[in-house]
Amino acid sequence: RTEPVVSSGSIGSPGFCDDSQAGAAAAVSLCLGLFCFVRRYRWRRRGKGWPLITFFSIPKPFTGDIARIQQNAIRSWARSVPGCEVILCGKEHGVAEMAAEIQARHLPDIACNELGTPIISSAFEAVQHSARQDTLCYLNADIILLPDFPAAVTRIALRWYLAVGQRWDLDLHTILNLRDPAWAEALRCDVEARGHPHGPEGIEYFGQALF
Repeated sequence: RTEPVVSSGSIGSPGFCDDSQAGAAAAVSLCLGLFCFVRRYRWRRRGKGWPLITFFSIPKPFTGDIARIQQNAIRSWARSVPGCEVILCGKEHGVAEMAAEIQARHLPDIACNELGTPIISSAFEAVQHSARQDTLCYLNADIILLPDFPAAVTRIALRWYLAVGQRWDLDLHTILNLRDPAWAEALRCDVEARGHPHGPEGIEYFGQALF
């Protein structure tokens, strides 16, 4: 079992996310697991203490409550996982600006269907060809990660593995101050006090090894 994961609409292990986008108050869900294929021997060979992870997502337009929700989530990835790579896909409003803010890579040219909705397989293909890290992890753009995410990955003593997690939901109405050293612990305590677990269908992120 891993520690919580957080995103602006729901929190999971190790991350959570905010559900205000569904018309409710900003809700956060905490995922208590990790969904990821990993080839661990590369980490050991490079002598790294943590796995090398590329996070990627296809954010919605950064407008209204969705802007705050996604800002909380995407900023947490870069803050919680030192040395990670973040790739944001698509041409929606605010995506390029968000990528520039956290020094993420931006892949705007993702194929869309006739309704203009990005096709996720196109994003996967583009990221797989350009990712620079060993492990690829897709997240919905409202999933907040806590700093114990990489530790959760390293606790699985298998060369290849699949881990899944359950998220927790929590109303969250503010922009997180990720510069505060205590932000993650304060958020975890808030989830324990006011949050509730989502059903097993609440899988918001997953990953795979690239090599």
